[in-house]
Amino acid sequence: MSNFITAPINENGIILDSDIGGILKDAMSPPFRFTDVFVYSHGWWTDATGAAAGYNRFSMEFTKQLLLIGPTPPTLPHLPASSFATAVHWPSTLSFYSMAKRADAVGQHGVYALLRTMFEALGALTAPPSLRLHLLGHSFGCRVVCSALERIAKDGIQIPSAVTLDAVLLQAAFNSDELDPDGMYGNVSKLNLRLLVTRSEGDTSLGKWYPIAERLVNLFSGRPVTALGAVGPSAATQTEFGGAGVIAVGPGFTYPAVVPLTERLVAADLSPLHAATGPGDLFSGHHSNIYHDEIYQLIAGFFR
Repeated sequence: MSNFITAPINENGIILDSDIGGILKDAMSPPFRFTDVFVYSHGWWTDATGAAAGYNRFSMEFTKQLLLIGPTPPTLPHLPASSFATAVHWPSTLSFYSMAKRADAVGQHGVYALLRTMFEALGALTAPPSLRLHLLGHSFGCRVVCSALERIAKDGIQIPSAVTLDAVLLQAAFNSDELDPDGMYGNVSKLNLRLLVTRSEGDTSLGKWYPIAERLVNLFSGRPVTALGAVGPSAATQTEFGGAGVIAVGPGFTYPAVVPLTERLVAADLSPLHAATGPGDLFSGHHSNIYHDEIYQLIAGFFR
């Protein structure tokens, strides 16, 4: 059984659906007994139609892969049995610079509020059910996810003991050192969560254009400019998470390859998979090339 809602959030991080708080509280309470909750965020330059199409495609194709894996594979620790998904939509079709700041505002305020509502609803239950909370972002949507987690950590929000938390950052459009202790999202590693990060040498948006845009807006920072989704997490980030499991994803990749990686941080290189699918988009390369069975298998194997 699965359920799906959309959370519209404006440029200031304000949730536009006034009923969503009550909906989330109901979803966390009996008679519902969800085993898994997903929160998705799209990235830059995605209108409402594009966001809906992306969420629909990802959800259906991912679910198909889970069903093909089967209910009780011996090498897979967990598969969702009953899930609830919240798809975040935020206005992301202005410039690169304003969208980066907007993604952070959406996460710091809107998605943070969604997560707090869930945590508070679970905390109010006498016997809260075990729940796995999965946050997934693509591109600037990874800023949305990490901004929300950063505020959860800095505000000292109590995550219910019944909740297992993880996050998936697909081709993250922020600097590769922002998860360092002194980075913008430096407190995320202090949370009790696991993190899956993908990168690709075929991502032209992040490998070529992102550094140029960042240097223009931060002329005097003196910091090296590389995107997380292009080069993967920095050495300092890996140290902060207690090390990283590293894996390459190529054609035919299946979930058993990632199951043995038990580290809190898993860095997945999608370069072999993208190289096998051709040159990609003329401008962005393989930046949005995330709809593959191999990537769904990667995510399924990452879950605990």
